[in-house]
This record gives sequence, structure tokens and C-alpha cells, in this order.
Amino acid sequence: MEDTLRVKLKAFRDDCGYIKYVFQDLDREAHFILCTKFPNWDTPLIKIDDRGFLRYKEIYAGKSEWYDPETKDFIPYKYDAIQFLDFVHENEYKDRNVLI
Repeated sequence: MEDTLRVKLKAFRDDCGYIKYVFQDLDREAHFILCTKFPNWDTPLIKIDDRGFLRYKEIYAGKSEWYDPETKDFIPYKYDAIQFLDFVHENEYKDRNVLI
């Protein structure tokens, strides 16, 4: 399941290329989300206190799968996780002319 939240970055840690982010949900102040950005995931730099829109995906061990291009197989994940997919800085959103 994918979702998008308006968030603020509170902390992060680099674990051998896997970056773990802790974001505060700005719509529910006491709610935080910890998600992992996989290595070589090409996204903009995010600094502490940056605000923006986080897109993420929940991964369920044994149910969610990833594609292995070498074997051409879908492999089930071994662990539950929340995967970082993308981040758009709030000021990028405000600087554009958006018509609805």
C-alpha cells in the first residue's frame, strides 16, 4: 500500500547506504513514521526540519515482493518495513503555479 503524507524530517541515519528517516506527520503532531530509503535511490537531499510531502510504501514480510532482474523472479520480502519512495519539498510545491 502506497500513501503520501505532509511531513517534517526529525532525524536520519545512514546504515551502509540504506538511509533511515524519521518524519513527523504534520497533520497528526504526535505521529511519526520511520522509513528506509534503499541504496542508489535517486531523490533530492533532505535536511533536518525540511518540510514536504513523503510518498512511501508499506512492505509486509512474506506477502510483498521485489523483482530480481538477474533471476527474473519475484522474491518475497523477509521483513516488514516502510519503504521511502519520494519526497517533494514544500517550497517546490509552493513555487509552482498549480491550477485545480
